[in-house]
Amino acid sequence: MKFVQEEDIFGIPTDNLTTIEVLAAWESASHSLGKVNQLSTSIFDLSFIIDTLKNIEALNSAKIEGTTGNLEDLYLEDTLSFERKKELKLFSALSYKFTINELERIIAEYKKIDTAVIRHIHKLLTENDPSTHGEAGSFRQSQVKKYVTAK
Repeated sequence: MKFVQEEDIFGIPTDNLTTIEVLAAWESASHSLGKVNQLSTSIFDLSFIIDTLKNIEALNSAKIEGTTGNLEDLYLEDTLSFERKKELKLFSALSYKFTINELERIIAEYKKIDTAVIRHIHKLLTENDPSTHGEAGSFRQSQVKKYVTAK
């Protein structure tokens, strides 16, 4: 039985690699890689970046509903009064933020989207928004009138 040798993997003869200089270089390289790894994990906190992108998406999506809040408001929403949230029309963005996380959880757990999920997501998006009219989680029964302005 033949064992795999480092030489077989890297294509480098290993018989001359055990000098003091080579070991010192390996130690230095290993130390430097450790620093890079530590630095990259502290700088690139992916969950923070993903949450930030979700918050930006929530705000951009809610702008059509008249949201005037900003990213700071969304992060500090736990400290804002109901009246301040209402003034900023922040409910759409907050519902969107919650709903996107819930949708990710549902997809991860069930691996599918069906009509029941769509109704559930719609309900989450609209149920806490004071400006929502109609029944959350229901499909419209009539056409929405479009108003076209003359040019």
